[in-house]
Amino acid sequence: LSSVNHRMYSFNPESGRFSNVHRIHDHPTCLTFDGTNLWASDPASICYAYNPEGNEREHFNAPAIVGLASDRDRYLFGNEASEEGEFNPIRVWNRDDYQEVATINYRHLVGGREVGSIDWNSDCLSGQLWVLAEGHVFQFFVNENWEVELIQEFDVAADGPEVGLTHDGANLWHGMREENKWYKCDDGIGQVSWIILEPQSGDIAQNEETEVFVTLDATLLMDGIYEAEIHILS
Repeated sequence: LSSVNHRMYSFNPESGRFSNVHRIHDHPTCLTFDGTNLWASDPASICYAYNPEGNEREHFNAPAIVGLASDRDRYLFGNEASEEGEFNPIRVWNRDDYQEVATINYRHLVGGREVGSIDWNSDCLSGQLWVLAEGHVFQFFVNENWEVELIQEFDVAADGPEVGLTHDGANLWHGMREENKWYKCDDGIGQVSWIILEPQSGDIAQNEETEVFVTLDATLLMDGIYEAEIHILS
């Protein structure tokens, strides 16, 4: 997004080129993708949905937010802007009717840091919610009651809390306020490619059971002893 030029850009990180540029509403701020549409907010506390061709599809009123995310299924998440000394939560909206269904209170876990950009990746089973502060990122696990647990935190190069944050399934990306660059950084999650679980997630009724198949694939491994732990979160 360009808040100054009121534009939304699509960028290919492999080629380093912009493929599309769309004129959207004035002074867009946060951006997320819900699997169908791109959502962007504005200083007037409105969230707009655009299709990939840049056409506005719908909008709804929301508090002033500094971070926007989606689970690409049922929910949109807005990190509400906070005045000095205040600690507002992340608001959760139902994508069907844009009604607020919950809030996520995590500020007590960030050590008083000013936070802004957020991302939600349901494939990060250890912790779906990522939150950015200046020079620092936090990962949280959110349970079905919208309660949070801090999974990890580490330093990144981000020179502000509202420079954009996303997880591509393997790594984190963030922008920079003073540079026209995106930074890719390791997400701190150990990748164990030789263990394959099927299914990786699902629902089980009370007093019921299901099968989980574990495949150990040593095709690309060197000789040696390998160890790993499988954690089931419920």
